[in-house]
Amino acid sequence: MSKSMQGMESEQRVSRGCQLLTLVVLTVIVNWYRNRRENWEDERSIEADAKIQVPYLFVQATQDRFLPPSMSVGMEAYIPNLRRRESESSHFCQILDPNGINGHLKDWFTEVVLARDD
Repeated sequence: MSKSMQGMESEQRVSRGCQLLTLVVLTVIVNWYRNRRENWEDERSIEADAKIQVPYLFVQATQDRFLPPSMSVGMEAYIPNLRRRESESSHFCQILDPNGINGHLKDWFTEVVLARDD
């Protein structure tokens, strides 16, 4: 246990842990957006007909106003090993629907990643 949490009651530790986790998650999300220009520059060299050949899980947030389901139409042409799942939530589905997302991840790891013979 960190020194900053020693001496705290259990509820206080849980509350502080949630605050720290929220800060970390939000930092990761913001950093992804902050890095978009570098990602775009890096991705420009990818061939237009390139295919992702590894198993791939895509979870669509069905209520996402920024990336609506219509934007993912045709992904299978570029990702032959695509598995689609849905979350009845909006853009930050990993925060808004953690149980659903974790269920999709668990199923995918069990049925696809850990079941591979190679």
